[in-house]
Amino acid sequence: QLKELGEDSDQITIGVFDEDKPVITLYATTHGNQWTRGARIELAKHSVYQQMYSGWKKNLKSLLIDVHGKELEALNKFKLENPDYQVSADDLPKDRWLIYNAFFSNGSMSIGTTTPRSDESIQLLERFAQVFDHTYTRFLDLQKAEAQAREVQIQLALERVRARTMAMHKSDELPETSHILFEQMKELGEPVEQLTIGIVNEENNVIEISATLLGDTLKKIYCHSIDEPYMMAKVYKAWKEQQKTLVVELRGDELNAYNQYRNELTNSKIFPTDLGKEQQRIVYAAFFSKGMLALGANETRPPESLQLLVKFASVFELTYTRFLDLQKAEAQAREA
Repeated sequence: QLKELGEDSDQITIGVFDEDKPVITLYATTHGNQWTRGARIELAKHSVYQQMYSGWKKNLKSLLIDVHGKELEALNKFKLENPDYQVSADDLPKDRWLIYNAFFSNGSMSIGTTTPRSDESIQLLERFAQVFDHTYTRFLDLQKAEAQAREVQIQLALERVRARTMAMHKSDELPETSHILFEQMKELGEPVEQLTIGIVNEENNVIEISATLLGDTLKKIYCHSIDEPYMMAKVYKAWKEQQKTLVVELRGDELNAYNQYRNELTNSKIFPTDLGKEQQRIVYAAFFSKGMLALGANETRPPESLQLLVKFASVFELTYTRFLDLQKAEAQAREA
């Protein structure tokens, strides 16, 4: 829109400040090329961002930052070394970089250029920033409302898992519980190929696996050897070290060997053993005191998927521990 108004520039940037941390997140278009992700930058990394932050805190309407000489060299070097910046050396100015900032309540809208701009250009940028301020505030309100609705959904899903685990009378009901977990992840927009409950049994050197695969629940609990090198040895090591989460990625020969082991264990041909190097299996695990919850996927999942699994593991921990206590009490009563 600025270009159509005769205000072409090398870079247009929207910067949003984090109130809790000295950080600015930049969203930019450089020479017409839109960045594919935001660049999260610590203010202390360069004086330019500190000046922007200072102007914002002082409630200035606009601010010009003139970068040249060694300061510009340092800024260019920082950009090239930071992978979040989606620029090449050809995009960077050699002699002078003028950053015209117009502030709004949450950050700054700026034009980056090598040629000075008129007062009229700055006033136009200020008007754009003012309009953006209103719409961005509405966006934040909607985002907050969506987050609250999402949290309600998550709490309901956790309650369903809690209720199913509380209703367990014997451990061979764990496969059905894995199906409940599978369905709840799916309803939360986190469809996975496999959902697994793994209970560590050190006495027998196995991890007892209950799983739902592509919506079908495996009818029995399978005992995977802790010594199996491709997956369970890594899972057991992380659990023993009391790690909170683990991500294991298998490809090519390793994945085929692991699938062959699983086929032999289940006496089936469920898992393919002729996969190429480009095909992968990623297992995301969240641990609790007795074992793990894990989801298996053929593609990389966002961090939110693992965070959600951690929440499920926390709820399952409490209810499964109660199940074990009841099981122990019943055994003692029977013995008496």
